[in-house]
Amino acid sequence: MKAFILLMLFCFTFSHVGAQITDVSKVKYISVIYLLGSAIPLKGAIITTGDSTIQFIDKSFLKNKNLIAPNAIQVIRSASISRIEVKRKNSAGRGALRGTLGGAAFGAIFGYGIAGKGQFFSRGELARVGTVVFTIPGAIAGTIVEANKKTKIKINGIAAVYALNRENLKKYTLTGN
Repeated sequence: MKAFILLMLFCFTFSHVGAQITDVSKVKYISVIYLLGSAIPLKGAIITTGDSTIQFIDKSFLKNKNLIAPNAIQVIRSASISRIEVKRKNSAGRGALRGTLGGAAFGAIFGYGIAGKGQFFSRGELARVGTVVFTIPGAIAGTIVEANKKTKIKINGIAAVYALNRENLKKYTLTGN
């Protein structure tokens, strides 16, 4: 009987702990929250938005693809928030891929278009050369454009401004509400 009670206590303990942790593999956006009167911003992910608070997890807890402990969650009052900047996670890599594909397509069309009569290279060869030449500049341009894409929301500690922007903030949260 004692073994059964210990086993049940053990199972309830781990099921209770499992219910309190959050999966971080769903994090799509990295947020930077600037607080009023503080020079150091908070970097991490917004979990949920409340009527006058934001539940936030620091970036240091997002390093592992494991689960987050509930004591790592911070509650930030809207009255202490100066502004919030949000950007999509891994946006530089996505931008490099898009830029590479765009540069390659532009180079192929450009190379094919400049071929004319009396040239040493054929249209297909110039299209391949244009693809190779414009791939790297396209990747660099795509990385720069996507890495600098941020959504900035100014709150300045005003509850009414936070309430107006709360719906906009919801799409950047981990839970969606």
